Amino acid sequence: RATTPWTVTVRVTPGAQARVTAATIVVEGAASAGDTGSEATAKVRREWKLPVGAPFRQPAWIDAKEQAVNTLAANAFAAARLAASEAAIDPDANTAELAVTLDSGPVFRVDDLEIQGLSRYTDDLVRNYRSKRRGERYALSDLDQFVRRLNGTGYFAGVHAAIDTDPAKADGAPIPVWVF
Repeated sequence: RATTPWTVTVRVTPGAQARVTAATIVVEGAASAGDTGSEATAKVRREWKLPVGAPFRQPAWIDAKEQAVNTLAANAFAAARLAASEAAIDPDANTAELAVTLDSGPVFRVDDLEIQGLSRYTDDLVRNYRSKRRGERYALSDLDQFVRRLNGTGYFAGVHAAIDTDPAKADGAPIPVWVF
């Protein structure tokens, strides 16, 4: 109180860093059954960024959840989302018990391309480079390959494509494609 305005000094003595002692990952939805789902679920668990023994940090916790959702979304489950998550931290024991529930949503199948931005070329030019045909199971890697192929043609300055992630359209999700 000797200064105006008052000066406040805060001293923090950090304890030992909390470590992950449990990481439970539950996958619900279409990915909880079938070969496609079991492969995607296994990949989510195998690539989990906060395994038992890892130091717990909030940014790593956020990244781990985001990566888990993205892994499912890249493997035919375009509408995957985080359904629930909890990090139970025990400050006395310096432990973190993690629990995540992911909802994969339905398996997505591709429908037709919705091409925008063409002025010189026909839709067929773009369609000839597609990686998946109507009715085939969606995979982000195939969509990326399609975009790379189109970008590599030299016909366009840039290409953007994404699947419509509306679960109601899962049986035939359109793929908007923008070329410029």
